[in-house]
Amino acid sequence: MSTEVVFRIADSWNPSTLPMQRLGEYLIELAVLYGEHANVHFKRIRKGSAVLVSRIDEPAVPRVLDRLAAVNRLDAPKDLRRAFETVDRMLAIDNARATVKVVTPAQNLEASKILIVFPGRSRSEPVDFGAVRRAGFLDGELIRIGGKDETVHLQLQDGDTLHTNIVTNRDLGRQLGHLLFGPTVRLWGTGSWRRGDDGAWSVVNFRVSRFEKLADFDDLAKAVEELRDVRGSEWHLEADPITSLLDARRTQPDDGDL
Repeated sequence: MSTEVVFRIADSWNPSTLPMQRLGEYLIELAVLYGEHANVHFKRIRKGSAVLVSRIDEPAVPRVLDRLAAVNRLDAPKDLRRAFETVDRMLAIDNARATVKVVTPAQNLEASKILIVFPGRSRSEPVDFGAVRRAGFLDGELIRIGGKDETVHLQLQDGDTLHTNIVTNRDLGRQLGHLLFGPTVRLWGTGSWRRGDDGAWSVVNFRVSRFEKLADFDDLAKAVEELRDVRGSEWHLEADPITSLLDARRTQPDDGDL
């Protein structure tokens, strides 16, 4: 007998009622949840509500166990947390709950410990406190500027995050136009921010009142080299002056520290 990972859906589907499309949707997310894509193989559906059984290749068992144990940690990988939340939402829609167990050759299903609990239909709905309006800034690369009236609409790319619903006036829009697809900029203004289920804040809308061009790494490196050459400066004694400069910046107090 091989080691198996067992996903048991309770209070809803059984093998004869679970639609094929829904089965596929669960399996896609479970593949992300378990990880080790080349070493976890869907095996069968068992009776007892709908029990989705997958086989784990023995060399990958410790890695799968470590990944499942990380679900509830604060430092859990983003893809793992996203898969957990997606499965839990699916279960809530299906009016169901679920658990995950790993069954080894030395154990049976009943004796195996539950590693993950999906509350599903029993999950507490997050409290929505609404959007919070405050002054702040957004950093990123301008990838779109447009508008047919006095309001200019912007899009800002910050890594994997795309900020939309950003507006400004025509005067600032003309100035920003020279920075399209250019250096990183910081847009200052006032916006509405909403906190998601994962605790992260996202921008609902933002109105720009001013901006600044941020020096890129090459510009910063050049500036530090120039500082090294200044007579009387101690920058030449720093082994890694850029890191020291950034560390000093991070230690500056924010508004809440004053």
